[in-house]
Amino acid sequence: MSLGSDDLTTTLCNSIQALGRGFDVTSDIRLLYCKGATGSRLVHIDEEHARDLDISHELVLPSVSFDIDCSPGKRSIERIPVCSFHESGGPDWDVKLGRVDSLSTSQEDSNNIMPSPRANASLLIDLFERFNLSVKDLVALSGSHSIGQARCFSIIFRLYNQSGSGGPDPMIETKYREKLNKLCPLGGDENVTGDLDATPTKFDNGYFKDLVAGRGFLNSDQTLYTFPETRKYVTLFSKNQQAFFRAFVEGMIKMGDLQSGRPGEIRSSCRMANSRPVRALMESQVRD
Repeated sequence: MSLGSDDLTTTLCNSIQALGRGFDVTSDIRLLYCKGATGSRLVHIDEEHARDLDISHELVLPSVSFDIDCSPGKRSIERIPVCSFHESGGPDWDVKLGRVDSLSTSQEDSNNIMPSPRANASLLIDLFERFNLSVKDLVALSGSHSIGQARCFSIIFRLYNQSGSGGPDPMIETKYREKLNKLCPLGGDENVTGDLDATPTKFDNGYFKDLVAGRGFLNSDQTLYTFPETRKYVTLFSKNQQAFFRAFVEGMIKMGDLQSGRPGEIRSSCRMANSRPVRALMESQVRD
């Protein structure tokens, strides 16, 4: 199907406007269903500094951010290891709108509630209890590590000096430890990344199967199987993927309802506080 010049320009302009807003352009070609708040972007793009973007000799798009570029790419079809959320699998649930976020950001506040990759299950249980999240929630939400990677920095201590022993974590399965030793040698590049489970692009219960087999990448993962109070849920989820999916949805909904008790706002952009006059900002800091 061919498009006229005006239709093509409109389509490309709509596509550029969709960048960073959470649209799935491949399936939502009408660009109707945005995951972010109306008018916001999930990825920040500088829209104040723009220029005309040459797409071809015959086509120029006006007022395109300098953060956006156009590359002709290769004309061959290539398969690359990138997948969308739906291709990754996993459960669906209705996400509530209108969540109240903080009026400012604080690295210290984030550090105080972010679980450490070195944490053991006891510390994790205590942390989650502070937010009325159960042991079952903890284990199910840890299953988000079914997708993604982590840096060698996070496991060097497990491989070479667990708990100050001068040796590896004995809970790591032998062949898996040998694999990690090659990936993360002592004195090597700690920014190298490794898969969090055997199926890092698929949201499934493979993460829990790996924990049962002693193949948890992070200490905070493997501890969920070695600790009796959390082990029962790891075992359950390793055998019953649907039970994991149901518990994960329950945990995500509960976590989405968490509030700090401080003054807040519904953000127009998820990644930053709404812009306000300096006086209002100073007053909010006094109230905090």
